[in-house]
Amino acid sequence: MATAIDSNFASENQLVLAGHEDGYVRLYDLRQSQVKQTKVFECHDRYVSNVKINPRAENVFVTCALDGLLKLWDMRNEQAPLFVLKRGGDEAADEAKLFGLGWNGASQIISGGSDSHVSVHQM
Repeated sequence: MATAIDSNFASENQLVLAGHEDGYVRLYDLRQSQVKQTKVFECHDRYVSNVKINPRAENVFVTCALDGLLKLWDMRNEQAPLFVLKRGGDEAADEAKLFGLGWNGASQIISGGSDSHVSVHQM
């Protein structure tokens, strides 16, 4: 099974935040002798293609998926995202699969997908 992992988060904290094909994001603790899944976030209807921790707020992360949505989460709340961000514009943008995302500072998210369009979201 392929996963999207925020590797910076994993190397610094011994925790891994991984997006999976089933649309879920799981938090794993590597500090245990056996890797332990500590939280599960039901994020998307389709494959989670990317997950990134906010560089200035370690409890906040954003996900993107093949369902075309960006979701902003707080790790302390597994029940619902803080925000659901949809790329604006024409109908083709609504059908786009999202593949990549990144943080620009603490409040700007950049995403790109199958429509070859880059979107900038302000928080």
